[in-house]
Amino acid sequence: PAELAEWTAERGVQYPVALGDVTLARLYGAEQFPFHLLISPEGRIVERLTPGYHDREELAALIARHVQ
Repeated sequence: PAELAEWTAERGVQYPVALGDVTLARLYGAEQFPFHLLISPEGRIVERLTPGYHDREELAALIARHVQ
């Protein structure tokens, strides 16, 4: 967790990032990495992105569609 916190801080990541393992990945259906989900405050999956790289602008637009 400390390494992840340092890595996200260095890169300016300002959204929650889950540190998981194979068990967690399987629960969410991840087959490739990186794997991105947008989960509502109620715990509902509202977006499941295709595996791979997604830039900051794409992620910001995705979040903006769901923030009210």
